[in-house]
Amino acid sequence: MNQDRTIYFLRWIIMAGFFLLASCLKIEEIDFISFQADFQAPSLVRVGQRVDFLAGSSTAGASAFEWRFGDPLASESSIENPKFVYDSIGTYDVSLKVQIQRTNGVLTDSTQKSIQVIPPTENLPNTLTFGSSESDEVTADIICLPSQSGYIVLAKQDVQTLYLQKLDINFNTLWVREFSNISDDPVFPQDIQLLADGGFLLSGIIQASPSNRDAFLMRLDSEGQFGTQGWLQLLNSLKDETYLNCFEITDGITSNFMAVGNVIQNDRSTLLIDRYDAQGTRISTQNFQEDCRNCKAGKGLLLSENNSSRILLAGTDLVNPSVFSFSVDLQNVNLDFKNIISTIEGEAQNISRLKNGQVILTGLTRTTQQDSNNLFVAKLEQVVPNSVPAWTKILSLYQEVGLDISETDAGNILVLGQHYNPQTQDDLILAVLNPFSGALLQVELYGDANPDKAALLFQDADGNHYIAGSRVNNFLLDIRDISISPLGF
Repeated sequence: MNQDRTIYFLRWIIMAGFFLLASCLKIEEIDFISFQADFQAPSLVRVGQRVDFLAGSSTAGASAFEWRFGDPLASESSIENPKFVYDSIGTYDVSLKVQIQRTNGVLTDSTQKSIQVIPPTENLPNTLTFGSSESDEVTADIICLPSQSGYIVLAKQDVQTLYLQKLDINFNTLWVREFSNISDDPVFPQDIQLLADGGFLLSGIIQASPSNRDAFLMRLDSEGQFGTQGWLQLLNSLKDETYLNCFEITDGITSNFMAVGNVIQNDRSTLLIDRYDAQGTRISTQNFQEDCRNCKAGKGLLLSENNSSRILLAGTDLVNPSVFSFSVDLQNVNLDFKNIISTIEGEAQNISRLKNGQVILTGLTRTTQQDSNNLFVAKLEQVVPNSVPAWTKILSLYQEVGLDISETDAGNILVLGQHYNPQTQDDLILAVLNPFSGALLQVELYGDANPDKAALLFQDADGNHYIAGSRVNNFLLDIRDISISPLGF
């Protein structure tokens, strides 16, 4: 009897302990991981960088791995976690196929991911910088003076100051001019042209408010001062107006000055060309709403041939890159025609003429994600009505836009642009293209740990190419300097 009571008591103790333990423990259901192909790899890598491919945990127990790296050599691997190096830029589709033995046979699964391979970012050697260590300077334009007498640099300094600097042929500073009284609002210079009398014509934009811009045109003498003939004209209206280009039209005796840009009214942008006389009086203004109801201007060039002049303007018509051709003289401005590149969507930012008379456009083309863009280049063998590009090249590294074009001594096309990627952020991109086919011959990225901004390409009297832009010299204070870097072209 006592033995039965003891057994009963022990059973009660065991059961009580079990329920006590169960109430203290949180029992969770363990998810079952189904077998499937999966792997991890960076989506963005550099040429020459080792890429580590890691099979995912869902491949545990696999009896076979079959990797394909998407390169032109059709490289493969059968190990679980391979390593690979890409030797050229491009987008590569990497696939993984896995197998596992089951009691009812072999189970197979596969997956694919894309990897973008871009060039390594390099430093531009022998870069010269200019500007005050305490001020922020952003390059807008550079012109080469005749007779190897140097260069004129146009830049924005801090918020409200227009900055002008003359350099000799060895890039030594001869003088600096600072104009801080143009406006109380932010000033953005755009273009500078050398005049027939040795003076300068400058155009730009004033950000009067977040939704309204004013344009300005300025004439200076050969010393970068107002002197006796200089002037400044501001457009101050309720319209949004910009001057992106300026030109001198002359018959050898009389000169007019043309300011070319945009005007936005009623939420529609159209092209704007204003004409000024030598004293700075605006004598005519023309917008082209009838011919171009939603157009946007980029950079342009003035061609003078056979006693006539015309302006070729890069720009955008609705959503397509375009070239606008204007005939101009001392009395009239006419939009003769526009060539629309209907095969791509985007914006033409700049235009250049090759030695053979053919024309090159560059700018940006929209990707399927509207917040992203890539660089495009297009060649027009003739700029005549209804002409279409001989070829169009889209350069897709990550995000980039074409800004300027030049021609090498070998006749190849040199394109400068701005590139962005999440690793080094803002870099300069330089591409060399075959002029006959548009084939990419070379592409380089330039930059450092701080953001670099491209502005333009220019040549010295000997035909050597340089990149002009802006380089950060104080990241914490966001202070940039004017930068000029020689190229090996």
